[in-house]
Amino acid sequence: MRTNGWVLIARRGCDYYFCDSVFKHRDDFQGATGSVVRPVSPEEYEWACDIENVKERLCDVYCEMNDIKDYDLDDDDPDFTKWVQDVIAYDGAESVMFDESDCCDASDSFTELGIEHECTDCSGGGRIFGNWNSDGRMEFDEVFNVKALVAIEAFEAGAVSLDYVSRAVFGEE
Repeated sequence: MRTNGWVLIARRGCDYYFCDSVFKHRDDFQGATGSVVRPVSPEEYEWACDIENVKERLCDVYCEMNDIKDYDLDDDDPDFTKWVQDVIAYDGAESVMFDESDCCDASDSFTELGIEHECTDCSGGGRIFGNWNSDGRMEFDEVFNVKALVAIEAFEAGAVSLDYVSRAVFGEE
């Protein structure tokens, strides 16, 4: 059984932790899943869209595709430059430089928080709510939804039901 949704839970540094589901598959296998996403500033976005930075990111891919040892690749190679330009034209530099998983939902949350951003970068996902400290709590710099976090911690510890955590996190009835 699984309940899905999208709720901003907390922040650690520039990483924001979102819960996207709570599940119970067996009596001994239950938990919460989510994504760790950060907003990409306009300055970082501008840097990432510079062709030289995209070329640096894609050099190993190009070399492997063309069986070139990267020390033999001339950065000014016209074929490499054309290939990078095509990648940017078809996929966009942000798709190459950032992981856009959950970008729409996360972007809406960042906008609601008043965070200026050009796009988002997902750095993790899955069972992300397991960073426990010695007190048995998860450590965050800022918690946006205390009720949901406490319910997730209790559910991960096996202390509350799926119905309870679903209502606490997603407001499901």
